[in-house]
Amino acid sequence: MNKTPLLRQGVTQVSGRLPPEVVQRIVRLNFGRFRICYEKGLRANPHLVGRVVVKFHIDRSGAVASAKDAGSDIPDSAVTSCIVRGFDQLSSPQPEAGVVAVVYPILLSLEEAPTPLKRPPRSSGASGDAIGDAFGEGGLGVSR
Repeated sequence: MNKTPLLRQGVTQVSGRLPPEVVQRIVRLNFGRFRICYEKGLRANPHLVGRVVVKFHIDRSGAVASAKDAGSDIPDSAVTSCIVRGFDQLSSPQPEAGVVAVVYPILLSLEEAPTPLKRPPRSSGASGDAIGDAFGEGGLGVSR
């Protein structure tokens, strides 16, 4: 069975005058960029899972002033570096006052890909898509 990469937000810590929900929304909007980093790592190690923790600072203009690894445990430094570089490109609304410090963990895992649903074959006695379209007792395609 195929596995699909999954990115989830860990417990985010925000210090400063910017609502955590705003920071979380901005980061989640960029999960596609971070997924590309993870998928590159999966090509080298198809069982790669772990956590990338990024500490970053948002300056008064709303730009990310700095981003660095803050204790990631994923065993692929290229994935970690790629995701951290992605944080450098984020921007947010201007904080109410001063600089905002954020610690943002991203959990990288694999989940079973759902198998496509197959339409069950029609029984040999039923024909038609609605009640009354089929022959048999009550138009249900059944007989005694």
